[in-house]
Amino acid sequence: MDRLVITIHPTPSDEGLLRVSDAMEQVIDALRVFEQAERVLVPPQEYFEWRLERASAGSPFTVVAVAEPLDATKDVTPYILRVKSEVSHGIRNFISHGIPPRWMDPEGMVAFRRLLSRNQNGIGRTDIDFDVGPTLMTLCLLIVRKRKLASAPLPP
Repeated sequence: MDRLVITIHPTPSDEGLLRVSDAMEQVIDALRVFEQAERVLVPPQEYFEWRLERASAGSPFTVVAVAEPLDATKDVTPYILRVKSEVSHGIRNFISHGIPPRWMDPEGMVAFRRLLSRNQNGIGRTDIDFDVGPTLMTLCLLIVRKRKLASAPLPP
């Protein structure tokens, strides 16, 4: 089984406390981006789902999800690694070059925009650690601040 760790940090001005809705919605939108990549990149017979292994009870809020195959007889590890890698590279390329990943549809772009927007309004930082490169949303936040990407129009 493979894991995905999402940590939501409050802004310094929020005295160390996150709004519950911001933290929960941030995790849900992050998972939506991963699930969309899965639907495009993985054959249906190899689908997997993210199951909650544990969640912290405070700020920062951390969720650890475990990927499990829908069909218990399948080894979906290569597909999990592919999805994680594609999400990491796709979003990094989008931020650097403005080209959305080929697997991201308008619904995915909306979820991604919300991730970025919350990192500028309500959430100090979002870290997504999935063992395929730099912690993704920390990287996104740094670039967003530099380019103001969250307020710029996104390609269709």
